[in-house]
Amino acid sequence: MSGLHRIAAGDRSHSLARETADAADAFLIFDTGQRLLATPLEAIREVVPFLGLSSRVEDHAGLCGLTDHRGSPVSVYAIEEPGALADDARLLIIAREEGQGARGFPARRLATILHAQALPVPGGSPGAKFVPATIDGTQHSIRIHTLG
Repeated sequence: MSGLHRIAAGDRSHSLARETADAADAFLIFDTGQRLLATPLEAIREVVPFLGLSSRVEDHAGLCGLTDHRGSPVSVYAIEEPGALADDARLLIIAREEGQGARGFPARRLATILHAQALPVPGGSPGAKFVPATIDGTQHSIRIHTLG
């Protein structure tokens, strides 16, 4: 529990609450049309209306095509099926650029922003994580998807 601030030496409840808060991250929960996914909020540059593709380009890495945003090209990638763009995608989640140029991921809707601790998927592949969340009154275990 290094780095925790304690009000008094005997106050364990305050230090445990602070530890839990430190472990929580912010996630954007969004609907792909097939399921809910979570992505770290810090990985997102912006969310904008999706106006469709300006040109279609299909490849095996999930690239659907290009769209224009503020006069610059944005590569649009399918999340669910490589090259398959959902017909009802209304939003484009644009990831922070990491030397590859702007990359966008279509979504049907944004569900919420959630502060939660990422948990390992029981029996899942190494590094696979999820966040528990209640969306529209229903409890979900939402897989974390890293945009990029």
